[in-house]
Amino acid sequence: MHGADDQPGAWFVVDDRQRIVEWGAAAETFLAIPPEAALGQPCYAVVGGFDPFGRGGCCPGCRAIEAIRAGRLTAGSTLAIGRRGSASQLRCEVHALPRSTGGAIVHLSPRAAPEHPASPVSDMGSPLPVADLLGNLSALVTLTTSLAGSNVLDRLDETLDLVRELTLAESAELFLAEPDGGDLLLTAYRGPFRRAFFQRVRFATGEGFPGLAAARHQTVLTDALPDDPRYLRDEVKERGFRTYLCAPLVANGSALGAISIGARRADIHLKDTLRLLTWVSAPIAAALQGGLLQACRHAMPSAIPFRGDDGDLDLLLRDILSRARQAAAADGGTIALFDRNTGDVVRRISDTAAGPTCLGFACSSSALACPALGFGHGVALCGSRQAWPVPCRRLRRPGSTTYCVPMRAEGVDIGLVQLVYDNVVPSPPTRHLGMLLEIAAQDAAIVAVAQGFVREEHHIRTASPCEAPWSAAPARMASKPDITQLDESVAAHQDVPTPFLAIRCLGSFSLSRDGALLPPEAFQRRQALTLLKILLLHAGRTVPRETLIEHLWPESDPERAVRRLHVVVHALREVVEPDPSNRQWSVIKSGADGYAFDPSVSCWTDLTEFRAAIAIGRRAEERGDAVAAAVAYD
Repeated sequence: MHGADDQPGAWFVVDDRQRIVEWGAAAETFLAIPPEAALGQPCYAVVGGFDPFGRGGCCPGCRAIEAIRAGRLTAGSTLAIGRRGSASQLRCEVHALPRSTGGAIVHLSPRAAPEHPASPVSDMGSPLPVADLLGNLSALVTLTTSLAGSNVLDRLDETLDLVRELTLAESAELFLAEPDGGDLLLTAYRGPFRRAFFQRVRFATGEGFPGLAAARHQTVLTDALPDDPRYLRDEVKERGFRTYLCAPLVANGSALGAISIGARRADIHLKDTLRLLTWVSAPIAAALQGGLLQACRHAMPSAIPFRGDDGDLDLLLRDILSRARQAAAADGGTIALFDRNTGDVVRRISDTAAGPTCLGFACSSSALACPALGFGHGVALCGSRQAWPVPCRRLRRPGSTTYCVPMRAEGVDIGLVQLVYDNVVPSPPTRHLGMLLEIAAQDAAIVAVAQGFVREEHHIRTASPCEAPWSAAPARMASKPDITQLDESVAAHQDVPTPFLAIRCLGSFSLSRDGALLPPEAFQRRQALTLLKILLLHAGRTVPRETLIEHLWPESDPERAVRRLHVVVHALREVVEPDPSNRQWSVIKSGADGYAFDPSVSCWTDLTEFRAAIAIGRRAEERGDAVAAAVAYD
């Protein structure tokens, strides 16, 4: 409590049973109670306050203390102290101490209206006064200790809830960076509008708020989110979010990721929130670094005495696969190793009946076509195929979600791990990818040593014709394939489902439904086809009714135009909805102020695929990979 005695009001500390364990000079002066009469006594017996209705406000397990015990960082209430009729109105704020010790710091002060809310809501539902330095520091310590545990990733949700409470933000999210300066992956999210925030779960370095914060090692913020072009999730903007701050998580000079908060309310105090987010980012980064190291340690394969047999290598791979599944709580998986000279799959271990997602296992015959191998990313295949990397959209899906994690040793892809979730989709979809990439990097080094040992033994003894063709060549992948062969490689995959809708926008417009080409006459209203084109160009975003009316009937009477728009929307739904009779619209969605084409249904458009390929090419150019960029642009 050093330094708090010169603050207005009374400061004192209670333990987990509400007994006063520290009583400073300010408390003695403010309440006229000496330390010997306060220490060791219950706070409610010493303070003796009552609520505005004359009832006992100070009591065992009062509302503020119960809120702290329930996990809140700060709680408070209004108290009256003194004789009834002449009692003084005070504000009681309680700040949690770390859970390992329990208890709280209590601050009694003359009741006054706050300048702005910058601390959690009170037990009565209204904002508390601005949290002072000591209160914020106690909250910071509590938040830091919340990350203590056997698995730091399992505790991120709780930590983000505390961050939301501390900053008054509605949403909080945490990104982990892929190894070696790769993309930032959304790893944890707490708050409303999950679908809007999951619109984009991966950001390249320098891209969007997370990528900018990680690249610059500086906090990126805005209080005018709808007008900020740096923010790349349009659906979040449409939900009314105005303030967004993103701070880098830096440890030992490297950006491990980023932590972000967002708010729709207009009274967020940007300066205070920036200070608090900057404070919490440092301990969270340190805890994450330790947690990732611990996760890698737990995923370390068992020591296997190698005798030069292929069976030993299989045992190692099974152990690695089992531990990866356990770390990510996956239902099944497959691990494959590549020949370092040819790039062919030479060993494959699977513990799932569905087998690998890729029939050629990640297009190993043309590694550039596989995003996990060509670019060294972790890939999560879930949700609509239109959100998948372009080369993966023709592949069959054995479960609700599939992770593809490359194993890289000395910058070389030596294998790939695929993990499958049968029913439950990780939330966010990329939740486990960052951790799995760290584990895979560790395992790759171990496997590379084991491969070299097996190759040495195979070189000494005569190899059987049925044995895997291990190469003693240097650790380099085969030369990159001819880009003219990539389309044939991807097209060779089987089990390609026919999309419900197939739409071509480039060149002559065409629309196919269940494989059958629809003529323009299929639309009962001519404007229905025009409306479809407008909605397609907005890529799933809601187009306001006023904008649609301006495009379709620029000089029409507004009330009449609204009625005409309803008729045209109905005509469009009659053509593109799977079952228009049940009025459950899955393609043309109605919003609060407009309509949107939902690409998450079984729909293929050349426009979406073209945009995705361009994005892949640009990212490849940024990495200096001209060959991969040429593949994507081609």
